[in-house]
Amino acid sequence: MNETLTRSKERISKLGEVFTPTELVLEMLDELPVEMWEDGKTFLDPTCGNGQFLVQVLKRKIVLGHKETLSTIYGADIMQDNVDECKERLLSISGNTKANRKILNTNIVCEDGLVYDYSFGTGLFEW
Repeated sequence: MNETLTRSKERISKLGEVFTPTELVLEMLDELPVEMWEDGKTFLDPTCGNGQFLVQVLKRKIVLGHKETLSTIYGADIMQDNVDECKERLLSISGNTKANRKILNTNIVCEDGLVYDYSFGTGLFEW
């Protein structure tokens, strides 16, 4: 298995990095209001890690037949390897195309979620 996909006990201890189990992610997404799942609604995970939530959001958007999938999903994480893995996982679902890579390179960023301005280089989330 790729080293970036394996979490060591040392890394968990040092960084407190633990990923939410898929079953729990699905339960939590089920609790969101139905309006959240309208086509075009955005989803932001300010601590996206390896994409546990974002992957499930993307899958749901696809099943619901959304026209806007990747372009409505945003994430930030402080660890570059997590960001890279998140992008890889999202591309494995959406297709590894130049257009999808461009979207993810804008929408999934390596930043500190506590201080990032969430502009994603577009000005969309500035307040």
